[in-house]
Amino acid sequence: MNFLDEENRMPPRRLKLIQRTPLPGSGGRPVPRDIATELSRRVIGQPQSLARIVPYIHMYQAGLAPEGRPAGVFLLLGPTGTGKTKTVEALADVLHGNQKNVLRVDCGEFQMEHEVAKLVGAPPGYLGHRETQPMLTQARLAAVASEQSSVSIVLFDEIEKAAPSMTRLLLGILDKATLRLGDNNVVNFERSLIFLTSNLGARSMMKELNPQFGLGGAVGVTPGDKKEKLAVLPRVRQSSRRRSDLPATRRGDASDHSGPAVDRTPGPHPNASG
Repeated sequence: MNFLDEENRMPPRRLKLIQRTPLPGSGGRPVPRDIATELSRRVIGQPQSLARIVPYIHMYQAGLAPEGRPAGVFLLLGPTGTGKTKTVEALADVLHGNQKNVLRVDCGEFQMEHEVAKLVGAPPGYLGHRETQPMLTQARLAAVASEQSSVSIVLFDEIEKAAPSMTRLLLGILDKATLRLGDNNVVNFERSLIFLTSNLGARSMMKELNPQFGLGGAVGVTPGDKKEKLAVLPRVRQSSRRRSDLPATRRGDASDHSGPAVDRTPGPHPNASG
């Protein structure tokens, strides 16, 4: 059996995967082969997170991405300044040669239920139908792709601030890679990498990973020092209680040192005769 006969006997799904393999771009900077190394040069201190993202890019480039689903979905958690948004921008720079090739949705602007309509457009019969352009369209997805790579990067920044209807909107995107707009057009997200960022639980996570996180760790306070201070605290409270039980005159004698010195030595009575 020659190679031609073997190819003809391939199952239909395999043939479809070969047809969906993205072709390399004819212009611009080529996509580097070692994507992990290029990302590590741009994002410092996150090797484990980057190692989880790169395999999905390789699967897409090899044409092995799952059908009917996005090429990859990632939830980036952590406190502010750990490089969540920077990771997405660095990936866009590596794949497309420009860190601005990202379709970014700032979820802080969609905290109200009616504001979510900006993403998909107003349905027929509602005010603004066919007047406002939706943010998530097939044309905008294609605009953030490039000749170097056909994958589009979509970022939902600070997803915890979005209205609950945003969650229902994302259900169809993350599950079926489709989104139906207000004008009944369908947007396909099969060639998209979707990132969601959030800082929920960041303080609790940092305390588990690093107990000295915060002002206590900045001044060099160790857990042993904290236990020692907690042990001294009951004695300080007990001493303050004893002090409060003293008579008023005695407390005044013991605490008032701001006035002039007074001689309290008993002397002769003023009316006493010589």
